[in-house]
Parts: sequence; C-alpha cells; structure tokens
Amino acid sequence: MDPRADVYALGVVLAQVVGDSPAPALWAIAAKAQHPAPRERYQTVEELAGDLARFRNQEPVTAYQESIAERLLRLYRRYELPILLLLAYVVMRFALLVMTGI
Repeated sequence: MDPRADVYALGVVLAQVVGDSPAPALWAIAAKAQHPAPRERYQTVEELAGDLARFRNQEPVTAYQESIAERLLRLYRRYELPILLLLAYVVMRFALLVMTGI
C-alpha cells in the first residue's frame, strides 16, 4: 500500500477534527492531504506533520498561500510583545519631539 493512502486517511481525520475552524491554513492542509490525485497530496506523513507543526508554530504552511493581511496578523501574533514595545517607543519619541517643538 502506498504511504499516500495513509496521508489521505489522516486528512479525513483532520478535516473532521477541524470542523468549523476559521483557520484557512488548517483547512488547506486537510484538503491537500485528501487531494483526489495522489501525486498532489503530501508524499509522506512527515511532510503532513511538518505543515501541522508550522501551523502550530504560527509559521507559513506549504499548503496555503496566505494574503499580506494574514501574514501581517500572523507575525503580529507571533511577535506581539516586541511590536508593542517598539510602537510605544515610537509614540513616546514622537510625543517628545512635539513637546520640545523640534
């Protein structure tokens, strides 16, 4: 039996688990695993696991081409504290410039 049959079966299980999840990348992973053409599926279970790990770590997955807005939101969620600290620094510097009249 071809390992891609196992990938297909895992894709079916994943689609059931995902349910009504609003995560398009997760749906894309399940769809790629269940693709009707075996050559279009993940070739190994390890490839599927890699995409799931990337999704869990908020990294881009191979099965889904995210928009710029989605990428920015994902990066913000991943680096929220440094981004907020940088934003606070910029606002304070701007306020200082306005207050000093420079």
